[in-house]
Amino acid sequence: MNCPRISEIVRAAVAVATGLASVEPVKSAEKAPRTEFTRMVAHWSEYGGPEYWKFIDAVKPELVQFGFYGGHFYSLAHTEQFSGYPAHFPVRGLDECGGWFTEKNAELKKRRILVVGHFNVEFLVGDPDGPDGPRGFFKWYRDGWDEASLGP
Repeated sequence: MNCPRISEIVRAAVAVATGLASVEPVKSAEKAPRTEFTRMVAHWSEYGGPEYWKFIDAVKPELVQFGFYGGHFYSLAHTEQFSGYPAHFPVRGLDECGGWFTEKNAELKKRRILVVGHFNVEFLVGDPDGPDGPRGFFKWYRDGWDEASLGP
């Protein structure tokens, strides 16, 4: 498989996964306000049940790392391995899992908690070509890219 546009593909995937595709670029003169916090929680598993919310309400974090996006999401959410390591997605399917994260992120924000996602571009990027064809993100790009929602 020849990937002459791989840098464009990766930029598009990052933009879609992080929601930056519709955000205006920040002018270099603008400085983002400094974010400070004293309590942060990060979960890589077991964040799908009601016990998670009891924990969040008891701990009262200011910042939560919640969810896996990018290569993790697009390589695993729709597969049989969706609930296993590394992401432990609680539901299967790109739309289903995306909707689940949207709902849970909104719930965290209702609690006035800053939410950041886990976005790893190295672990699951995969191989553009090999004896069994592309793997990871490259397999998803070849077999799962939806031009209607993600563009050409």
